[in-house]
Order: sequence, then C-alpha cells, then structure tokens
Amino acid sequence: MCIRDRCRPVPASARTHPGTGVRRAVPFKVAIRHALSFAIIWVHRLGGTLKVKVTGGPLIRAHALRPHGRLLRQSGLSVLALVAPVSAVLYWLTIPTDSWRPVFVGQIILVAICVLAAIAFFRTVIWVDRDGVSERGFLGRVTSYDKSVIGTIVLLDLYESGALDTHPQLFITGLDGRLLLRMRGQFYSRGAMEMIVEQLDAPIVRVAEPMTLQDLNRSRPELLYWFERRYTSHTS
Repeated sequence: MCIRDRCRPVPASARTHPGTGVRRAVPFKVAIRHALSFAIIWVHRLGGTLKVKVTGGPLIRAHALRPHGRLLRQSGLSVLALVAPVSAVLYWLTIPTDSWRPVFVGQIILVAICVLAAIAFFRTVIWVDRDGVSERGFLGRVTSYDKSVIGTIVLLDLYESGALDTHPQLFITGLDGRLLLRMRGQFYSRGAMEMIVEQLDAPIVRVAEPMTLQDLNRSRPELLYWFERRYTSHTS
C-alpha cells in the first residue's frame, strides 16, 4: 500500500498469492522469532566470556567438559555381548512353541533402558568459567556454584580397588570443607581437570603420592561418597 506517494512494504504474513486471496504461510524464521519472544533470554559479557541463561534453565558457562566418549562405546559393546547370545538362545527355544512374545517385550524394555542411559550420558556435562562452575549429572540434576563459595581444589591420584592402576581425582570443596563437585579420572581426562583448575584459580592442594581409598578415608573422609566410606570401613 502507498501513503503520500511513499510505498510501505506489506508484511510477509499478509501477502496473498495473486488471484487466489490465500495468505502465504508465515516464514519459518519469523515463527521462530515469535516463539522466542515468549522466553526471557539474557545475554551478557562478564570477564570476556559469553554467558546465556534461559528462564528455568541452567547457567551455560564458557567451557563445557564432557565424559570420555569411549565409556559409552565400551558399555554398549558389553551389553550387546551379553544380551545377543542370550536373546538368540531364548528365541531359539520359544519360537517353536509360539511363546516368544515375553522375550520380545523384555528385549524392548532393555533397549529402552539402554537408550535412556545413552541420553543421560550425552546430557552429562560440567560447565566452568572464571566466575564459577556448574554440573548436570547423569540423573539430570543441575548444581551451580559461584567462585565466591569455592574454598579449595584437591587434585590427587587414587588407586583402583584391588589394582595397581591409578586415576586422577579432582575435588572442589566449599569454604566450610563440604564437597561441592567431584571429577573422576574414569570419566574425565586430566586435561579437563586442569581446565577447572585454570578457570577457577582457587587455592589448590596437589597430593604428590598416589593414595588408596583407605588412606583418603582416614585423612579426608568428606571427599568420598557415602558408599565408599562404608566400603572402606568394612574392609579396614
């Protein structure tokens, strides 16, 4: 339409196909913008790093640290190696008698559990930057800690139970000594742990000699999970 000899473009959602009077569909990008208008999104720069927070969601920090991908592969191959021959035998026994349906239902349930476990694994992540650290655990629980509540970082090597191999372990404790976050070498690389140390820049305790669970339970029991404390108490 034109007003005072100046033409104003007609919005895309109001245009019609020539000769039909049928409105065109709203473009996809426009629809997305309208959908996002119902969410409150804050984007701000603090300390040179980008943070994004969507209402009701976790604080997404600058660096995302994820578990080793090989863990999912190894677990999947182990489950397949266990389930495949058992399923083959069960089908071989039940198909001639037409009683294979319970086996099939059980297999579907097992596959669903494996898919949910894989989704939970891919969603597990630790975010860190100069202002704090956040974690979304395997069960989906999200915790976030500002740098102001972080007391010390403990980095040590821990012996595996009944083995001579060691894995690095990182513990983040609060000002009151309470354990806030733990990174285990079975799931995270040493490089990911060093990233935590570099970004948080908190007081760090590096233990030179590898420790056993019993040693750690005697010196710093608050760093262990409750079942680890109970196990070491029984074994000692």
